[in-house]
Amino acid sequence: MRFWDTSALFASMASEPGSASLPSLLAEEATTAIWRLTTVEVRSALFRRVRGGTLDPAIGEELWERFLRMRREFFVVDRLDAVADRAESLVRKHFLRAADALQLAAATFAREVSEASIEFVTLDRRLAEAAAAEGFVVLPPPTGEGRVAERSRRPRRRGRHLAASGAGLL
Repeated sequence: MRFWDTSALFASMASEPGSASLPSLLAEEATTAIWRLTTVEVRSALFRRVRGGTLDPAIGEELWERFLRMRREFFVVDRLDAVADRAESLVRKHFLRAADALQLAAATFAREVSEASIEFVTLDRRLAEAAAAEGFVVLPPPTGEGRVAERSRRPRRRGRHLAASGAGLL
């Protein structure tokens, strides 16, 4: 079984740079597993590119329909509570964003319920490092280049500082 995070799955569908080996991995006979919210992430990635003018709307719809056809064959991890509990633990151990922690947590859940070895497919360097630390074989082998490495650093917005007295979380 192979668990595909959104970075790799989307890149293989959209033929993005660095994804040359991914379509053949996806076409192999291994069972493909994804997190339930990968659907939202794929749709978001498509619409961001359409709105940004880097993807023709008709091609975006074609890619979406292709994804929906592919998803019918996937094992979809949809146990929100179990995955969220694991993700909370993973963000304490690894330098991950919430969505990446949920992806990795879903993969650990799939590994547990399937009792099979699972390969973790991602193009995100930090997620690959965390997956390897959690005992997954990571595909394609990390090169140090990946979505995290390629992102430009945007300056952080300065928000209001929440004082210890008075301010609370919603």
